[in-house]
Amino acid sequence: MALLASKGNGISHTAIGAAMGVTRPTVSGLMAGLERDGFVKSYVDRDDRRKLIARLTSKGEAVINKAFEANLARFRSVFASLSPAELTSLIELLRRVREGFPATA
Repeated sequence: MALLASKGNGISHTAIGAAMGVTRPTVSGLMAGLERDGFVKSYVDRDDRRKLIARLTSKGEAVINKAFEANLARFRSVFASLSPAELTSLIELLRRVREGFPATA
């Protein structure tokens, strides 16, 4: 998701590891597989040649968009049976749960 959020600007392998909470070797293996499958392409940073920047390929974007649409359809079908009042309650409860996460870090 971080790659998609970078909007084509790319994101460093280090930032990907930090977002996922994994080690550098784990990110290296993951990126190697994604590159082999044609979903991402990594480039050496212009300003710091020690840094690798990953960007989604058009194939990678297509896969993410397809998965996003499939999940959106699932959510719509699940929430279709809830009344507006139930949806409002659910949104409030989820907001409170989300706000509680920083307190546990």
